[in-house]
Amino acid sequence: MKNIFTYIALLSTVVTCFFACTSADDTDETIRNHWNVSFLASKDSGDVVTRSLYIGGASGKSYVSLWEPSDVVYAYKDGNLIGTLKPVNTNVATTELTGTVTGDILDGDILNIYVIGRDVDYTGQTGALADMTKFAYMESELGVEIINNSTITTNKIAFKSKQFYLRFQFMDPDGVRLPIEQLTIHADGGKLLQRKPINGDPVYGDIEVNTVKENGSYPIEIYVCMHNDLGATDTYSFTIKSGGYIYASIDAASRLKYNLKDGTYNRVARTLYLQGAASRITTTTTVDGFEDGGGDNDGNIKY
Repeated sequence: MKNIFTYIALLSTVVTCFFACTSADDTDETIRNHWNVSFLASKDSGDVVTRSLYIGGASGKSYVSLWEPSDVVYAYKDGNLIGTLKPVNTNVATTELTGTVTGDILDGDILNIYVIGRDVDYTGQTGALADMTKFAYMESELGVEIINNSTITTNKIAFKSKQFYLRFQFMDPDGVRLPIEQLTIHADGGKLLQRKPINGDPVYGDIEVNTVKENGSYPIEIYVCMHNDLGATDTYSFTIKSGGYIYASIDAASRLKYNLKDGTYNRVARTLYLQGAASRITTTTTVDGFEDGGGDNDGNIKY
């Protein structure tokens, strides 16, 4: 099984700018005041395109994204917000992004652009697929190559996801799927990112997901966005609350040891073991460094 997740690319990017200036000589070096921006955002290859999420592909095992009405792209220069962009069309793989930015732009300048925003926060997830768009942070750089009168031609750029994406299912030892009321994910390396302000220090710790009922029942599969600053193989343990009871990882087979990389989508299924009633037990998740053996080397989790 091979899950596909590729980075999106912005192709054929041309930014057309309109501005007020006091002399024609200004147009050769600097774009001043307010200017309008538009460029084409398109998929690169595979199933993954740009934003809003659903699971698709020939086997239903790929993470797919489209532009949606709520999407906002933020443009920064030298750490300062200079404007925002919005998709012209939505629920499509390719669209034009347009908006207005302010300030002086010189040939060779670098603009930093972000989907959602610069500050990252993975707390408060509900496990719903639709909710993942709130945590699918992406960033890129837009380099100004040429300024010719009122036109800026930019280099090709690619948005890069700042997290990996996981779908979880859990079973008891009899193979019965467990409804998930709450999931706690622990990483042995201690670098599982909870949040990071752009101008602040990262905060590390367990990721807690509190689900909501769907048609009166808790879900048996959930979706989570995460980032691990360890940047290497780590061991993950899981604790869930289900039906008033606590189930947890207790051995190598119920944990996950793998190098999860940003931009990948993986499906994870594990058997967890009853620890006791939720009202009578306080859980602490520890990892002994056991080998999981559940992954392969191309970004997929086997089960």
